[in-house]
Amino acid sequence: MAMMDRDLAEQYSATSYMVEIPGAPLRLRIGQANAALDELLRRHGATTWAFITAWNPQSIPADLRANERDNAALLERIIRMGYPVLPGIGIGDEGGWAEASFFIIGIPRADALQLGRSYDQRAIVAGEQGAPPELVWC
Repeated sequence: MAMMDRDLAEQYSATSYMVEIPGAPLRLRIGQANAALDELLRRHGATTWAFITAWNPQSIPADLRANERDNAALLERIIRMGYPVLPGIGIGDEGGWAEASFFIIGIPRADALQLGRSYDQRAIVAGEQGAPPELVWC
């Protein structure tokens, strides 16, 4: 793995992936199993999911307007694909950055990767019921 990818992997691992659900946000961490996540998937009759953003293509900071425009286009695309979607936000542990994102319920990994690639993302977070969230390189 290239040095930049190792640095990015560390940054992605030092991030909380927050999903807005009624009650309290669902906090996901790479490599950490989550019973509440499994329950959410069960309620939706799904076994797969992905957490994706269109912010900051290639992990290079973009201006707020461009990020918001791209994320709106991503949301429209997810809705057209027919998957249930919840708003989310990725928040770095060190503070100083956050990215509006989407938690997509029931999306197969291949479709999630295609979405990530189409918005020029370096990686997405994805998983399956009963397994911890994974960082998946695009």
